[in-house]
Amino acid sequence: MISSRSISSTKLALACAAALILSACGGGGSDSSTTTYNPTQVTLASSAGDLNKYLGRWSTGCGFTFIAGSSAKSGLGGYQFATPVSATVIPGTVTVTLYSSTNCTGTPVSSGSNPMTTTFVSSTNPVATSNSRSSSVIFSGNADRLTIQEYNRTTGALVGTARTQYAAFSANFTELRIENTSTFSQFDSVLKK
Repeated sequence: MISSRSISSTKLALACAAALILSACGGGGSDSSTTTYNPTQVTLASSAGDLNKYLGRWSTGCGFTFIAGSSAKSGLGGYQFATPVSATVIPGTVTVTLYSSTNCTGTPVSSGSNPMTTTFVSSTNPVATSNSRSSSVIFSGNADRLTIQEYNRTTGALVGTARTQYAAFSANFTELRIENTSTFSQFDSVLKK
């Protein structure tokens, strides 16, 4: 016969064992690691109103993947910015080439380019960054706020609607990031000249 006293002792022993196991695992959700978090600090730059900084062809490397039906596709994208036509307007072209492979090789399955107009709005937009511990890069600096309008190359009609985007350069102006918000991440596509 098991007494109620031995059941209570058993429950207490199980509770203590569970507490020891949880504390060995870090318990309670607090971060008990001793790993130092030292992300790389990267300062991004706006054009400061010098739209000639955009001039030229900026291209992504292979790597953004599109899921079309059940097949993965890789792509190359880019922007070709022409000489600014005013203090705030840059004409250009946006291009995308898709491949059935995941490494941008073989015959392209589709490609296209459309003319675009980029309107410079301001250059004093503070860059935000993802400060999660999974991010090994922390961005700071300023970005340009732009309005980009893309047009159908055949009809000249506006494709979709004009969109607000944020653009920031590397400190030496050899890399360009264009995002939908002023929050930049190490996982963003980087355009290079």
